[in-house]
Amino acid sequence: MIRIGLIGYGYWGPNLARNFHNNPNTQLLSICDFSHDRLKAAAKIYPYIDFLDNVDDFFKDNRLDAVAIATPVSTHFSLAQRAIETGRHVWLEKPMVEKVEQAEKLIELATQKNKRLMLDHTFIYTGAVRKIKELVSQGEIGDLIYYDSTRVNLGL
Repeated sequence: MIRIGLIGYGYWGPNLARNFHNNPNTQLLSICDFSHDRLKAAAKIYPYIDFLDNVDDFFKDNRLDAVAIATPVSTHFSLAQRAIETGRHVWLEKPMVEKVEQAEKLIELATQKNKRLMLDHTFIYTGAVRKIKELVSQGEIGDLIYYDSTRVNLGL
């Protein structure tokens, strides 16, 4: 059982909380968000977990094995770094960080601390993406030089 805390209950946070809650291998223990309205909304669905409005209190919780971060990208590096340094595995919403150097530092730190650093790729397992990979892998469309696609009916 992976005991997990979520930072950020904005756009993607409710989806993540639901998935962690419904997964028999994870136990959602806490949600941290600066918005009291967002925390109040989460409390209606998950009344049994802890709700925090600052990350200092969040990181004091020694029960957490992993931290999921669904906050603005400008906060990803510092939050992920802190999570790894405090002994947690990290799941990051995309984009991972703002700069390549930050990504390299997080990867190095996770390796040093023997922690998993995971990045969300929302559609990597969808039928369309898997089919494209299959076609490319089988050489059905020749040598791929560039690929571009547009999602037209989901979210922002």
